[in-house]
Amino acid sequence: PGPKEHILQVFDHYERDYHRLRAISARYLTPDDLRAITKQGAIERAGFEGFSWPTEGSDRIIRCARRADPRPLWVLVGGGLEGFAQALHDAPDILPKLRVYFIGGPNKMWSAGAYAYIQQNHPKLWIIDANSTYRGWFIGGNQSGEWGNRAFVVTHVAGRGAPGSFFRTVAERRVENGRLAFGCLSITWQVRGPVQPKLRRK
Repeated sequence: PGPKEHILQVFDHYERDYHRLRAISARYLTPDDLRAITKQGAIERAGFEGFSWPTEGSDRIIRCARRADPRPLWVLVGGGLEGFAQALHDAPDILPKLRVYFIGGPNKMWSAGAYAYIQQNHPKLWIIDANSTYRGWFIGGNQSGEWGNRAFVVTHVAGRGAPGSFFRTVAERRVENGRLAFGCLSITWQVRGPVQPKLRRK
């Protein structure tokens, strides 16, 4: 959980480069468009019940899932599950529309109540529960020279526009034991076309 002000800070830096990006493609959203769709989710962890009260974020999930659109709604959960669990609690009818990619690992531990609520009350939820694959973003592979977490940011991110420079200042504060903390990463995920991976069940 975290305040949306952190995301809005990123958009402030994005705005400084927006005219350059717009010259490349008209599909870049304006800074104000991005601000308008950024909603505050749950700040506190849910208790034993797994849910608490609605937030801007949980209400947004519900509204998007109820749109008259035949496509599924893909949701990337890169932190706690509280807001997502709240949406399911408040609107269980949206479950068939949802396709969830959950970056688990420690997030599952920190959202134990919300995770248990979803598991026990919504067992048919379409979810990819990734407990370790996300770690490839910051460990493993070639970590020497320019490919190390710190060196990569300095060499390939800092100075690449206002967002790149801002990322460096955030990353330098978030390095823990020589690793770039996962929480400072910003991810854009786009899924095109129908996706229905085949699942193997034991």
